[in-house]
Order: sequence, then C-alpha cells, then structure tokens
Amino acid sequence: MEDIQFNQLGTIKELFIYFLIAASIILGLVAFFTAYYSWKYRKRKDDEQEPEQIHDNKKLEFSLIAVALSLVTLFFVLTINGMNKIQDIPEDPHPDILITGHQWWWEAEYSEDGLITANEIHVPTGKELIIQFNSDDVIHSWWVPAIGRKMDLVPGVDNYLSVKVEKEGIYWGSCSEFCGAQHGWMRIRLIAHSPEDFERWKRRQLEPKQRLDEELFKKGEQLFSSKACTSCHAISPTASIPAVGPNLANFGSRKYFLSNIKLNTEINLKAWLRDPGKVKSSAKMPDMLLDEDQIAALTHYLENLK
Repeated sequence: MEDIQFNQLGTIKELFIYFLIAASIILGLVAFFTAYYSWKYRKRKDDEQEPEQIHDNKKLEFSLIAVALSLVTLFFVLTINGMNKIQDIPEDPHPDILITGHQWWWEAEYSEDGLITANEIHVPTGKELIIQFNSDDVIHSWWVPAIGRKMDLVPGVDNYLSVKVEKEGIYWGSCSEFCGAQHGWMRIRLIAHSPEDFERWKRRQLEPKQRLDEELFKKGEQLFSSKACTSCHAISPTASIPAVGPNLANFGSRKYFLSNIKLNTEINLKAWLRDPGKVKSSAKMPDMLLDEDQIAALTHYLENLK
C-alpha cells in the first residue's frame, strides 16, 4: 500500500496548486484585458462619434469555449484521480480505531485490546491506520488538518479514513460540521507517539489501578456511585457502556477535559462540578447540587484516576 499520508495531504495540496495556478492565470488575463480595453477605448476629447461596434466573432467564441471545456475536463480527471488515491480503504476493513462523535465530545476505542478513551486520541507513528467513524446523535465531521482530510460521522453509517502519521507530536483539530450549541468547542487533540511509547501508553491505560487508602479518596469514590455519575460515565478503560458522557478511566492523566477546552486542573474541575452550565453552556451534564466538601472529594477522586 502506498504512503497514505502522502496520498492524502500531497494529493490534495497538488490539486489545490493546479487550481490556484489556473485561477491566477484567468484572473490575471481578465484584469489585464479589462484594463487594456478600458484604456484603449477610453473617451477622448476629439471623439465626435461612437466607436465602431463589433458583433459576433465565432472563431474567438468557439476558442474560448474550447479552452473552458478543456480546463473543466482536466480538473474533473485530476479530481477523480485524487479521490481514488486518498480513498485507499480495503473492501472489508478491520479498523484499528473506532471513533464515535457525541454532542460534544469524541470517543475512541482501540479494537486490538478494547481500550476506550475520550477526546485525547493517541496513535503510533509510521503505521498505516484505518479509522472507522460513526456518530451517536447528529452529523459531526472529524478534521485534523495536519494529518489528512475531513471525514463525516453520520448516525448509522460507518465511514473510514486511512491515516499514517510520520512525525511525533501533538496535532489539533476540531469538528467541522455544525452539530449544536457547543460545536465550536468540540476540539480534537491527537497525540502521535513512537511505536514503543504508544505501546507503553496503552499498557499504562490498561493496567489495574490501585485505590488510595485515604478518607477523601474513598468519600469521592462513594459519591461518584451514590450521585449516579456511573449512569453516564464509565471508569473502566474497556467499558463501552454507558457512554452517555466520556469514559473517565485515567481521567487524572489527561491534560485537558471538556473536549480539550479546559486545562485539567483542580480549580477548573471544581468549577465544572459546581456549575456545569456556567463553565460550558448547553452542557448535557446536570447540576448535581453538590456542596463544597462533596466537590472537593469528587475532585480528589477524579484527579487520582490515573
């Protein structure tokens, strides 16, 4: 299989440059002839009669039609070839990652070991990945400009994207299909590791977590259950249900939360638990009517899920 990243970014960039060159030439010709003929046939002081009016020049008209038709045909062929190159998906794909769009967050499931995470997507470099996309509610659109094209997430429809990330680093993206009140804050944070670091990250995510033997942690754990947080959030790295809200396994190890719009700090987390609607308007998380002691306990519990 060819280099997927080159197919996607290189092909799209190449096609854009061809369009840009053709459009620039046409714009330049239109501007030149507009200026030239405006100057040539300007009204002079000694002009006493209207200039000669010329009608019908079939040779010129057919020539222009032929040029326009040739350009349209050329770009049609280039576009079809480009689409075939970047849509390099097997007939029976076995996706490496399944990404589901929710209002307004991203869920990622790694098919090899069932690991589930939210909003922070980790991938290995140098490996061709097939990503499957679906939506849990409305149409979303995945777009990380630095690694490839956009892909729509449609309820009930599986779409696929081939991706190969060559360089380690953090790549930002966002939902590019209007999906509701928080569409603009449905951000993507994709982290590309070396293959060895990626495997280490997965092992850390999947390894059993030890409960802290302290009162505040135990109180937060009890509140997480009694306040029905488990009705929306899973805390197991392989639990796919309930998925009403993001999976919170290893939440404390994430740098951001709320679809990557807030740093994962004690202050921000407490503000969110205190009044979700104030921090993120139209948020689907209800106000749990927590007092300050309960907020402190839950914050401590969530920060230590790592």
